[in-house]
Amino acid sequence: MPPSDLKLPPELEARVEAAAQAAGRSPQDIVVEAVEAYFTGAAQDRTSFVAEALDARKEFELTGLAYDADDVFEYLLERARGKNPTAPALKQWPV
Repeated sequence: MPPSDLKLPPELEARVEAAAQAAGRSPQDIVVEAVEAYFTGAAQDRTSFVAEALDARKEFELTGLAYDADDVFEYLLERARGKNPTAPALKQWPV
């Protein structure tokens, strides 16, 4: 594989160097491990997100129950204002 020319900000480069030295490894090893962890985690997160969304859609298709987005937004705004609003109720929607 051809070498990559990766430019890191000085602060991050210093952190990579310190981590490599503390672990007795090369900075290259630390960067490769970090990139692999990022993509492994991102792939798992994406897979889980899609699976949960598909399950939620199936449940909606079976029950027709869902929250009204306007109710949810209002609830979140009230919470952000420090209030303790009643959680929105599920509503029956045509399927």
